[in-house]
Amino acid sequence: MSELIYGQIVKILSDTQIIIDKGELDSVQEGMTFIIYDEGEQIQGREGEELGPREIRKGVLKVKQTMPKMSVLETTEKLVRRKSSLDEARSQLASILRPMQEYQVERVQEKLNIGELGALGKLLYQKGPVAVGDKVRSLINP
Repeated sequence: MSELIYGQIVKILSDTQIIIDKGELDSVQEGMTFIIYDEGEQIQGREGEELGPREIRKGVLKVKQTMPKMSVLETTEKLVRRKSSLDEARSQLASILRPMQEYQVERVQEKLNIGELGALGKLLYQKGPVAVGDKVRSLINP
């Protein structure tokens, strides 16, 4: 089993890329998956043993580039289904014709809440903004 790698954000490049303080010397490799997280409440097991703090995820990223002491991570892509323009035109007649809806599927880069949206960002993301010093850790890739 691989050991988890713990580090922190040292620079935010954009709302899709960050730099962390772990690199090749720490066994970080391109393609590895990391999460940005805050620690929540301490969780206890059924018999009272401490299991550790709950992790509140702020983002999931993949290693894009490694250097000896640092790495560049980038957010993952997701598939988004949007109505096609043809469907938009049909929507006016939808109550009469009830056409099959047509969708386009496109890949969209996930965005991190880096605080630019202020209160709106907190409402949209439901978690605090990503900041320099935030904790990161690797996920065990299957």
